[in-house]
Amino acid sequence: MFKKISIIILILTSISGCKINDSIKKYGIVNLKVKSEKLFVGKSNKNDVIIELGDTILKEFPDFNSWIYSETEQKTGYLGKKVLIKNNILLLEFDNKGVLVEKKFLDKNDMNEVLFDEITTETYAINDSTSKKFFSSMRKRLQAKQRSLSSK
Repeated sequence: MFKKISIIILILTSISGCKINDSIKKYGIVNLKVKSEKLFVGKSNKNDVIIELGDTILKEFPDFNSWIYSETEQKTGYLGKKVLIKNNILLLEFDNKGVLVEKKFLDKNDMNEVLFDEITTETYAINDSTSKKFFSSMRKRLQAKQRSLSSK
């Protein structure tokens, strides 16, 4: 009798995958939509945004008056495949005095409608910089070392 019960329990746990709760991973600012509703165009400034959302690492060069915040939630689906639950982006534009002049909230459904420019990005760095030469040399040495180790 004990063997039958243990076999049934073993079969049930293997079929269910021993999964009790979904594993949800959150990245960025949690509850971005709720927090963004506390910011008002023409009234809020950069300090208000930092207090509510924290400092952003995505500031647009050269004047840093465009800030971007994001929120992403993923869960592990069937057979370990990642499923996107939330993908929200908040775009904030400030004037020269630091007052919020435009607030745009995009969710996962809006991302499908975003059109991207076909313009190529130009770099302001020097192509033959010392750091580029250094890292290129290090990469070649590492690849040579890996080839010599794999051939042994």
